[in-house]
Amino acid sequence: MEPAYPPLAKAARVQGTVTLKVVISKEGTVTDVKTVSGSPILLSGATNAVKQWQYKPFMVEGKPADVSTVIEVPFSLGISEADYKKEQEASERYFKQEEKCRGLLQQGDYANAEQSCSPFSPRRIIFLPFSWPDPLLDRNILTSAPRGALHLAGFEMRARPR
Repeated sequence: MEPAYPPLAKAARVQGTVTLKVVISKEGTVTDVKTVSGSPILLSGATNAVKQWQYKPFMVEGKPADVSTVIEVPFSLGISEADYKKEQEASERYFKQEEKCRGLLQQGDYANAEQSCSPFSPRRIIFLPFSWPDPLLDRNILTSAPRGALHLAGFEMRARPR
């Protein structure tokens, strides 16, 4: 059985090799699987496949015996190693910048946050027909910002000037 690519790993564009240490029984079935290395997001696909594999029994002095071995299970999306490395580096830069942005917002440093967070989405301003606070808005999805502006999913919302 071919390992199924975990949907989350595919969506996140994760590829690589999972290395497993397995015990194969006298009957040729996999009885124990331990992770040696590999991306945690790929482990379930590799482990589930390997547990279903069937082997010819390993013979010692003419008798079947349990055996322990190491198996490598590759997962590839067809992306070259060089391109994959570039994607991973870009992803790391993005999440590092996003973490910095969140930190500045939590500290209330909105001036620096605006500059730090601006690469994430174009600034769109929506004028609301009411003044904040408004009980119709779900406060759980809004974060306060300076001078009464509010941010929601990349939009800056302000009460319409009168």
